[in-house]
Amino acid sequence: MEIYKIGKIVNVGKSYIILETHSTGVIINVANVQDFKKDTNRKVYVYEYKTEFTHSMYGFASFKERMLFEDLISVNGVGPKTAQALLKGGADHIIQFIITADSKSLSSFPYLGGRAANQIIFELGDKYKNLTKHSDQNNN
Repeated sequence: MEIYKIGKIVNVGKSYIILETHSTGVIINVANVQDFKKDTNRKVYVYEYKTEFTHSMYGFASFKERMLFEDLISVNGVGPKTAQALLKGGADHIIQFIITADSKSLSSFPYLGGRAANQIIFELGDKYKNLTKHSDQNNN
């Protein structure tokens, strides 16, 4: 499984970038296109999503975003489009909503209802609370 690709961004669309790497152009769906500038060389963290019906590549500016995306799509009822919609709000904000069990804020995002928001909090809440706790302890 690929974690990242390094290449030149040759096009920035409404919800995707085209990354040229080793003479090949790859379409990568991204939540926040403003994080990517045309004609720049950079590392893009990627997640390849395959089902029997679709094959898509999703890209992220940071490893943290990529891991949050992977965690979100592991929750029943949350697909890649929903996870991308959440990431538009910023990874740190989404993690804060999960930690504080703020289902109202989570469910305000497109494609996400109250039941799915509660499921995200139920499945990921403890993990992110523990990660935050360990991060705070390491910073002291």
